[in-house]
Amino acid sequence: MIDAKQLVLRTRDEVSFWKHWNALTAALHSGPRYAETNIKNFILVAESRGTLREDLSFIFLQNGVPVGGAFLPLEHTPHGLAISFGGGYTLAPLFADLAIGKIIFQHIESLARERRAAKIAFLVDPFDPRAQYNFLQYYGYLDASLLTYIIDLGVPGDFLKHCRKGHACDIKKLFHRSDISVKIYDHVAPSYDAHERYRALHAKAAGRATRPKESFDLQFEALKRGRAILVELRLADNPIA
Repeated sequence: MIDAKQLVLRTRDEVSFWKHWNALTAALHSGPRYAETNIKNFILVAESRGTLREDLSFIFLQNGVPVGGAFLPLEHTPHGLAISFGGGYTLAPLFADLAIGKIIFQHIESLARERRAAKIAFLVDPFDPRAQYNFLQYYGYLDASLLTYIIDLGVPGDFLKHCRKGHACDIKKLFHRSDISVKIYDHVAPSYDAHERYRALHAKAAGRATRPKESFDLQFEALKRGRAILVELRLADNPIA
């Protein structure tokens, strides 16, 4: 059992939670999915969809130092309550070592039992240093692995050689079209107007606005901080994707 004094709950002390969360993700070299702006975006989306029953997110402290934590949205799903995001997978917990991981998972399972959650669904971020294998199995979770490719763009030579033949062929076809161009926006050259075009295309593709404007604004903040890029595809200088 975890002593309540060792926990920082997001719903009770948001300022302290984010302070410790950011310190924990920095210490563990966590990927961009664990960024504060990304987590806040998840929460906004879940709240706007009306699926969020309760946010159980917590930080675990030892001697005042964050050594573990988890983003834990408890959702309404067609199959009952679940610790998940959008009915799918949410981010796996963070922890400094396997022993702390055991404590973290025991606490999560206790929270799930208390609320009669039907399912807990975690994903392992491919950018997580622990992602060399599905470590969730060590804690009794079922393996539902998907194959993920990460292409190192820093490798000298033609990066298309690292792509599947079909993908490489599709990309090469675009190189021969003078009416097709690509514009990249990042923290060096951000554009809120371009980001708003992206938001409009998102709604057009879905047939409706699927999440609040605030969630897109958080994405733009992530872009300005160097945690994201926006790629705009143009046909005859008109944005199409």
